Amino acid sequence: MAARSPRARPLAACLGSALAATSCAPDALAPLEPPYEQPPARCDAADPAVPAELVFCNSGRGDFGSWELDEQGLPAYDYGLDQNADPRAAFFNTEALDRRDHWASFGNDRIDGLFYNDGYVELVTQDRGPSYLNKFDAAAGQWAGGFSYLREGDDAWCTAYKWRPPGARPRRRFGAGYAESSLEHAGIAVRRRLHAPAGDAAALVAEVEIANASAEPRRLSHYELWDVARRPIEIDWMVSGLPFAGVPDEVRAARDGRNALFEERAEYDPAERLLGVRRRHVEPPPPRGAPDPVDHYPGDPYLVALVGDVADAYVDGTAFFGAEGDPEARVRAPAAVVAGAPGTGLAPGPKDDWRSALGQSHVLVLRSDLELPAYGRAVLRYAFGYAELGAPWSVPAAWRARLATTASARPPRRSAPTCCTSRARTRPRSSASSPGTPRRSRRASPGASTGSATWCRRARPTCGCTEPTARRAISRSSPSRSSSRTPRSPVTSSRST
Repeated sequence: MAARSPRARPLAACLGSALAATSCAPDALAPLEPPYEQPPARCDAADPAVPAELVFCNSGRGDFGSWELDEQGLPAYDYGLDQNADPRAAFFNTEALDRRDHWASFGNDRIDGLFYNDGYVELVTQDRGPSYLNKFDAAAGQWAGGFSYLREGDDAWCTAYKWRPPGARPRRRFGAGYAESSLEHAGIAVRRRLHAPAGDAAALVAEVEIANASAEPRRLSHYELWDVARRPIEIDWMVSGLPFAGVPDEVRAARDGRNALFEERAEYDPAERLLGVRRRHVEPPPPRGAPDPVDHYPGDPYLVALVGDVADAYVDGTAFFGAEGDPEARVRAPAAVVAGAPGTGLAPGPKDDWRSALGQSHVLVLRSDLELPAYGRAVLRYAFGYAELGAPWSVPAAWRARLATTASARPPRRSAPTCCTSRARTRPRSSASSPGTPRRSRRASPGASTGSATWCRRARPTCGCTEPTARRAISRSSPSRSSSRTPRSPVTSSRST
């Protein structure tokens, strides 16, 4: 593996270089946006009579964002800082790189998803020791995925924060059991929410909502991307760059080198709308149950469309991203997306020949062609996961029947209840109740939209009055509510290599 190069210099450094009559690569310049301003600090008083109710409190938020309450009434951290333009995001590491990649995890009993402030997502499993299915490594041309591209006519753009188009309006949220990002560009709003189905499901679910904010119908193509970039994490007693600067690269190369034990081939199942990569051994492996420091039986990754039609599939990373030019520019605007190039088609069976898994050259991309009426929207849902080596890919029917909304079901819109003015509350209740605590309902007023919501607490049985409660609209752009306790920022800025 080639030695890693430091990340692009911060925006301030590039501007300084420009003033000094030196040049900065255009891709190193992040889109100019107003500096992030945190909302005012506030911490509401908790009601001792209702200990299960969370109230707004955004203290303990750090420099990167602020605490909010989500639609479920649970704490969520909205990451607002532009880490690539603000030096406060940088953190020490033994490789002396300009690293600003912060992340938060979510998952289930079996897997973990790592959502990064740059907008990509990694899936980690420990079935046979810790292993990444789609490790991000820019130096190796591995981009992790968990984001998508849209194309309309000659305009193409990426939904990931790092590669967002100029002038876009992004949003990132680290939630309780999920990760969410949204981006508005050219009159199209894309909202992505990722979670892991409850239990031991070996997959992450991505829910994509695409809304047309204009008065004209729109025709779009949506490309869902997940990279194939396996990296097993084996025991290495020395991985630090201090005092040996070359050790981290050597460890990464050795771990990635385990992929030479396999060959890979992409396959498509049109009945399931499933695109996956099969692996087979180059040499006879040891028995599956034999103790071994090396994992000889990694899972076979797949991407399946749970909701929405599929128009084409793409499996070759070089063909999709292109082979010429700056790697960052290629991931920002892949050649196949910009040109509207066809993929491998949707015929069943293999999509290419067996090839060495060393270098992990496959990607999993499913394209959907959409027609959105004026102010209309479309919902797409995907699952990215794995099956045991050689085992059939199996997608639980419940994932389709329940529309895979395990962690992101929003409260239904109901008419506002009648409450006593003297005892009315304008805070929403959490949808979960602790053992022994009566379940209290949360109601949204008519007309509550994505941008605002009006809440009212159900009247206590002792009220005996019918006067409607005063309501308060809570804007999404301002602090809503959070836990009465002072939580710490969930953002983590260190990870395994």
